[in-house]
Amino acid sequence: MTARAIVIAIAYSVIGIVAVRSVPGIDIDQWWHMSAARWMLHHHAFPQVAIYSGLHPQPVWHDYSWLYDLMMYKLYRSFGLAGILAYITAMVLAILTALHRITGRVQADFLPAMVVAVAGILSMTPLYTPRSWLFSILFFVIQLDVLHRARSSGRWQTLLWLLPLYALWANIHIQFMDGLVVLGATACEPLFMRLWPWPEKPPLPAGKLFAILGGCIGATWINPYGWSLYFSAYKLVSERVVFNHVEELLAIPFRIWENYLFLALVVAAAVALARRQKPDLWRWMLFAGGLIISFRSGRDIWFLTAIAVMILAEGLSSKAVSAPLRPLPKLARPVIAVVVILVTFASARVMGIDKTYLKKYEYLAMPVRAVDAVMEKGYPGPIFNNYEWGGYLIWRMRKPVSIDGRAAVYGGERFKRTLDTWMGEPVWTSNPQLKAANLVIGPVNDALTQLLREDPDFRMVYRDKVAAVFVRNTTAKAAQAKKN
Repeated sequence: MTARAIVIAIAYSVIGIVAVRSVPGIDIDQWWHMSAARWMLHHHAFPQVAIYSGLHPQPVWHDYSWLYDLMMYKLYRSFGLAGILAYITAMVLAILTALHRITGRVQADFLPAMVVAVAGILSMTPLYTPRSWLFSILFFVIQLDVLHRARSSGRWQTLLWLLPLYALWANIHIQFMDGLVVLGATACEPLFMRLWPWPEKPPLPAGKLFAILGGCIGATWINPYGWSLYFSAYKLVSERVVFNHVEELLAIPFRIWENYLFLALVVAAAVALARRQKPDLWRWMLFAGGLIISFRSGRDIWFLTAIAVMILAEGLSSKAVSAPLRPLPKLARPVIAVVVILVTFASARVMGIDKTYLKKYEYLAMPVRAVDAVMEKGYPGPIFNNYEWGGYLIWRMRKPVSIDGRAAVYGGERFKRTLDTWMGEPVWTSNPQLKAANLVIGPVNDALTQLLREDPDFRMVYRDKVAAVFVRNTTAKAAQAKKN
């Protein structure tokens, strides 16, 4: 291989190793996603209400990530948690490929293009989890590349590739809405340039851009729920209480080095944008929108990261982009792919990350043994549980829970009350879900667990290093009588 191919193989292999090491393939939301997929396959239908929730009546709920859910379910059934980890690694490498494609096209120097792309994917390390947002990141970068190519060439026909992209995106993750924001800003650019004196003409006609925007919106309606998916998106972003208490939805904490790498990319991109010889309305609009979206929620740093990577790669250019590097030899790409796969797999084996390790981690992170005990004894519900374990209890027990990762379904009031209850706040004595519960499953060290040990209405029937199980005294007696 050429020296350039070797550098690419090394860079991608390093990112593959980082992806394997960053997360053991377990996330609190993956369980309810797989439960929804199992329900769909069993009923041959798409859920219309909040299945497995303890809400009465069950509210309207649309599984907007149904295609992702089915994929995760199939991976888990076939390969266990190793399949989930393989999904994360593959998606991270795909995102790096998309970032490298756009930086390599706008930056004539190979090394800066590679470095900026790698910096971008490393800044997203906290997002290396088994979530559907990895698809949103990938599709968003692809859209940026398509928009950039169309604007650079003046060929609006290039944008037609966005139609199938959105048709797929809307069936995988709700954050296709973020992509539409960028597409809408792009369509408005020619109008803004007419309102104020601008040194350049719009690269694309407004009419064609709005036609593409309308087509993409129409493409998002090709899903089991049609246009009502937009109401689901509104419900998600309108729950302020949830946004203020779920860790991943909070603003960037700047407690880990990846956050500072993200900040460095943003600052460098701002400098590169300010140093452009001619003002660029499109890039400034994207950058400003990215500041609002990404600094509002830590899990959305990918939005501004992708924009910053594109802008920075352009700003570092020291050669004419019209003189691109010679393409790699035909066999180089498949050889690089094989090398990266082998190195990543071998590294996982060396680090001891296999099915046994992942299963052991599941026992440490989830109430596996506690659920085994409950199912063996046959303790009946209703169940009262904490927010983090709701999805896992649904997956294992196939019963309604008091709350799970679909926080917007339960509403901000119930969500906050559940958090306060498990923290031992005074509200625990009046929590209606706890009062109605016959079975309580929660972390062994949480405040509520200690309080229930002294509560005469409950009896602890199981305890290990991870979880504790309580049943209402009448329930415990009835279960014992049934067993005898």
